[in-house]
Amino acid sequence: MKRVRVIATGGTIASKLDPATGAARPALTGQELVEALPGLSQAQVTVEQFANVASQALTLEQLLALAKRAREIFERGEADGVVITQGTMTLEESSYLWDLVLDRAEPVVVTGAMRHTSLPGADGSRNLLDAVIAAASDATRGLGVLVCMNGELHAARDVVKTHSLDVDSFQSPDLGPLGFVRSGRAEVHRAPLLREHIPAADVTAKVYLVTTVAGDDGGLIEAAVERGADGLVLEAMGGGAVPPGCMPAVTAAVARVPVVAVSRCYAGSMYENVYGFAGGDKQLRELGVLFGGSLTGPKARIKLILALGAYGKDRDKVAAAFQNV
Repeated sequence: MKRVRVIATGGTIASKLDPATGAARPALTGQELVEALPGLSQAQVTVEQFANVASQALTLEQLLALAKRAREIFERGEADGVVITQGTMTLEESSYLWDLVLDRAEPVVVTGAMRHTSLPGADGSRNLLDAVIAAASDATRGLGVLVCMNGELHAARDVVKTHSLDVDSFQSPDLGPLGFVRSGRAEVHRAPLLREHIPAADVTAKVYLVTTVAGDDGGLIEAAVERGADGLVLEAMGGGAVPPGCMPAVTAAVARVPVVAVSRCYAGSMYENVYGFAGGDKQLRELGVLFGGSLTGPKARIKLILALGAYGKDRDKVAAAFQNV
């Protein structure tokens, strides 16, 4: 029987109503979550508690430590697969960080819940059971870090939280899931072609994410650089354009730090030299702005932080990390 290690960090999946406040908070341990699973027979499960907090409280240093812990579990032969439970607020960022840092074939599956345990229709138990099944399956080996929610298996690179409340919030725009968990087994119908590894030594680089808006004068871009940013991610309009008023700030920023542009749309990708007007994608590329392909802003930020942690001030290596997006 396959061995699966569940690493619990808290989140909605571990939350229940606190009678004293009338609000939910993380309270259940990972062991309690596993013991509540119905009909768990697909794997031998062990549990360790890393934290018990809402996911917006998890730091990047903690996420990197979790990646190191997962690698250690595999290197020591302690488990055949790992499941990480966490809150969904930052799940798409943390899973992508782990996907970039971990260079292992063993399954790492991330899951959570959209409804806490005190609500009717709580989805945590089903998601956790599905994640354990996926982590114990040979079909999920070599796919990178997976996100398992609502019976679907998504690539960490592609998945986006699209709704604040719905149980089917996690989707992979344009691409769809890699597979499903059905009738007690993991089904994988496609494998991701874009697999990358960034050997980050730390996650201390200060990278700011700025969304450009109509009439933008670049003030937030200037403020980020003045505050000591090591890098900058711009959520541009459409397939890669910013208001002309931003261009002086963008030009100054590129001269000092790596700047990555992505679309503020959660689906689609960046243009390839389509528009030549002021602030258009062609002008941004000519300035030296890196383009983040189909990555969302939060994920591009994670990638830039890791690239800076791995390659430091080597602009060429940092730029190379964004060639395959």
